[in-house]
Amino acid sequence: MVGVQIVVGLDRNLFFQIILLFFEKFINIPLNGRGNLVFKVLDGVQTVVNIAPAFGGINLEDISAPRCFEIEERLKELLDIPVFHDDQHGTAIVVLAGIINALKVTGKKKEDCRVVVNGAGSAGVAITKLLLTYGFEHITMCDINGIISSSSPNLNWMQKKMTEVTNLENKTG
Repeated sequence: MVGVQIVVGLDRNLFFQIILLFFEKFINIPLNGRGNLVFKVLDGVQTVVNIAPAFGGINLEDISAPRCFEIEERLKELLDIPVFHDDQHGTAIVVLAGIINALKVTGKKKEDCRVVVNGAGSAGVAITKLLLTYGFEHITMCDINGIISSSSPNLNWMQKKMTEVTNLENKTG
């Protein structure tokens, strides 16, 4: 089952700023894909597009990588409201907050840090993207086979895309 949570009655511009403060304002509307495990992406996306104008934001729930990236990107192209996938963005926000606090406590600067993200699924990719956006330059991602590099076999399309901005030294192991 794939769930989509819809935020009711919130100004579109305030959605991300207050998402963590007003969980009681959420209505969960599960949208079950019938048939294969790909959630019938086109049918599911079209359903969300059809109902989205009545809401202030969309939260994608329990969609695994790499499907979550495809669905999220498609919805962002089609909608003018925020699209949030808690497995990605919620986790990334918490990790960044923890790292910012750790840097303050230790007196270190982000420019001097080397970051290893252990996992290259939906959360790992989102964490890495957010850390890059925040200004961390030296990030290495790992999956079950070790360090992800441009020469790693069996990467999905998003993991291949991430090799363009991570592990710039092209380390292996």
